[in-house]
Amino acid sequence: MNVAIIGAGFAGSYLAHRLHKKNINVTLFEKSRGPGGRMATRRDNSFQINHGCMGFSPSKLGFKVFCEDLVNDGIINKKDNNHYYTNQMNSVLKHLSKDVHVQNKTHIKSIKYLNAEYILRDQNNKDYEGFNFIIMTIPPAQILALNSNFKSTNNAPLSKVTFDSVVTLALYGSEVKNLDKVRLSSLKNLAKLSIQNEESLVLHMNAAFSNEYNNLTKKVLEPLLIQEIQKVLPHFNIQKYGHFTHLWKYGFTKKPYGEPYIYDEEKNYAICADWLNGKNVEDAYTSVNTFLNDHTSKFI
Repeated sequence: MNVAIIGAGFAGSYLAHRLHKKNINVTLFEKSRGPGGRMATRRDNSFQINHGCMGFSPSKLGFKVFCEDLVNDGIINKKDNNHYYTNQMNSVLKHLSKDVHVQNKTHIKSIKYLNAEYILRDQNNKDYEGFNFIIMTIPPAQILALNSNFKSTNNAPLSKVTFDSVVTLALYGSEVKNLDKVRLSSLKNLAKLSIQNEESLVLHMNAAFSNEYNNLTKKVLEPLLIQEIQKVLPHFNIQKYGHFTHLWKYGFTKKPYGEPYIYDEEKNYAICADWLNGKNVEDAYTSVNTFLNDHTSKFI
């Protein structure tokens, strides 16, 4: 069996890892430079900054065991009894996908199903053929853009899922230690201030701010963020810092789908993601495991 997985966030990378262990041929397609999704790590010179997911706090035993295994493999660190973190969050996904074929910088734009096989076409009109099964882990709007026929077996629309966006601003460099973090944390539209170390931090803006501006480019968003910061730090000058802005359009699930996964046995496709029944990495982990455990015989 040849399986195509669309999206190399946690769900896609973990799926690739599980299927590889079953000796299934897997190709993992990712539109960015490498695995990451919302577990992205940005690098600039000597700085490594997680600007999406910052860590895990498991609520169920299975995911906690998974995290402990990553600690034992030297991939992540453990803090206190139930919090796991790393300064290179995408290292988790690189670890999970290290033995499979990852097709980076490949934005799949359309999918066709012909003669019981899937044909994927990328942004350069290059076709990838010969896939017997496809699993999608990307947001529902992006899935429907690939092929509007993808839907659940109970015909409930994927469009029922809604999201809150998250705008982030990362600041790094020696000047960061001089910032007044107390005043910065008082920003009206701030959801969270993540301080990774004394020379880097990330501002995560709240849903009200992020949803209002989620149709803007990063270039337009940055001045708006500067204006917000200057309300509490009037002399803030962004040019003193290394910095970058990012928009997570599908940041957090607002209304989940309501099922752990979607599977069409007749057309050999599945959807696994956190947004199906939740909004975080553990929900993605549960989605993948539930699907594979329910359909073990499919992947032998």
